[in-house]
Amino acid sequence: MKILQVILYLLLVSPLLAADILPVGSESRKFLNFNLQNKSVALSEFVAPKSKNPKPVVLSFWALWCTADGKACGREMPMVQAWAEKNKDKVELFFINLDSKGDADKVREYVERTHLGGTVLLDFYQTTGKAYGVCEGNNLCKIPALFVIDANGFVRFSAQGFEKTEAELDAELSKAAFAAPLQSSSGGDLLPPMKLAALHSLLVGLNTPEQAKKVGLTPDQLLALLKEAEAIAKKQWGL
Repeated sequence: MKILQVILYLLLVSPLLAADILPVGSESRKFLNFNLQNKSVALSEFVAPKSKNPKPVVLSFWALWCTADGKACGREMPMVQAWAEKNKDKVELFFINLDSKGDADKVREYVERTHLGGTVLLDFYQTTGKAYGVCEGNNLCKIPALFVIDANGFVRFSAQGFEKTEAELDAELSKAAFAAPLQSSSGGDLLPPMKLAALHSLLVGLNTPEQAKKVGLTPDQLLALLKEAEAIAKKQWGL
């Protein structure tokens, strides 16, 4: 019982803890940021189910300090841009800038000077960076960070840091972007409140099959839920 209570605690607080980078196979996180023309841009405009023409989306997180003197962002971003240009009309590219609002003019100057392509989005408060596990708060961001999201909104590639050749990066991006999009499970994705309700009911000793039925789970889904909780606990404890 005590172990299960700890697992429930981890599920409750895990979104508040320093997150790891969003892993491959997980659902992307929705975002809405402004571009350099002060127009809002949302991920939902480009992926299913809301987009009329869903396509793979590439997210490249960067900041000015990571572009100077041959640093990693300055080396990776031109390669990502070159790959996207070769696949024009097949993918959508966003360069998500994590600098503070006070650096907006410097960001614009850098974009104009380097002819940075794609769409540059401003994430002044790092809300998108935090949602993807790139930032931990207080401007602690591990960049460059790169993601490929398929047309159905699932992460197919995620990486931090950059130590690749252009050919290696091209191959990885193409493999991730043009693979068949992942599909949601037949049972649908459970909302966090449903997950927590199911776990809570187990912890207080209610009838497991009956409670599973109440929250719309099959016994197999309930077992998968407990395994998910175990995985979170193991990850949190470093086991």
